[in-house]
Amino acid sequence: MSKNLFISTSCLKNKEYANNIPRMLEMFMENNIYNVEFSGVHKFTNNNLLINYVKKFKKKKMNFLLHNYFPPPKKEIVMNFLSHNKKRLKESEKIIFNAVKISRKAGIDLYGFHPGYYRDGIIKRDGHFKLFKTKKMTFGKAIIEFDKNLESMVRKINYDKNNDVFIAIENLFPSKNGEVESFMTNFSELDQVFSLDNMKKNRIGMVLDLGHLQISAKHLGFSKYEFLNKVIEKYGDRIYEIHLSENDSIEDKHTRIKETSWQLKFLKKLKYVGSKKFKTKFTYESRKLSFDEIKKDREMILDYLP
Repeated sequence: MSKNLFISTSCLKNKEYANNIPRMLEMFMENNIYNVEFSGVHKFTNNNLLINYVKKFKKKKMNFLLHNYFPPPKKEIVMNFLSHNKKRLKESEKIIFNAVKISRKAGIDLYGFHPGYYRDGIIKRDGHFKLFKTKKMTFGKAIIEFDKNLESMVRKINYDKNNDVFIAIENLFPSKNGEVESFMTNFSELDQVFSLDNMKKNRIGMVLDLGHLQISAKHLGFSKYEFLNKVIEKYGDRIYEIHLSENDSIEDKHTRIKETSWQLKFLKKLKYVGSKKFKTKFTYESRKLSFDEIKKDREMILDYLP
């Protein structure tokens, strides 16, 4: 099962690694960590260089996944797959297209991304983003926009003809004040999205983020366990990846997993997710950790995997 547990590059405390990918990967290997998910903490790097890095370290028995804002663009943006703005949508699509291109050329089998926000936004000086105070899109309009953009995306990347890379979208969560700015935050929304013909025929899967679920359940007042039971029962074979990190149920703080975490206990129930075509991956996605902390948490998580 250790082959299915990945460590996100966002876990690393040392920000210097974000600007030196080969050195970062060497450090992972020195700490006996061979499964790595690239996340959006890095600076822009040419696609060909990234492909060469991945190929080089795959020869050293490393395995990789790509996630959301990776590879990052030269100019930082708020990636939004639901944007009505043609320029912003094109910029967001380019990240997805580059991720699929890198995955295909470097032999990576999964790329997951966030399905979008009801308003566009900008990057703030502290690296976080804020959404514009414009009229907020409704879920009804958003799912129409998502379906249209998804159909366009799979056509442009020939996704229906090339099944070498699996694509998944991630459940999101309300803002810390409880306002719902993100797409797909509860089971009803998830159910409607995964019932779309474009989702089913193209085998688009799910990144099930347990930290995001914890926030949504608190703000929106539903049971996370009922949510999980429904998702597993109806879409268990389309859960391609599960993200783990802790928070205070209010905002996405990506704190360390503890032995008492409900997320670890839940992992024991995951015997029937994934499918013969794609075996579910697990990714630890906390923040600001040393390698010693990462290794300690990794061993603890491995004890709970089914």
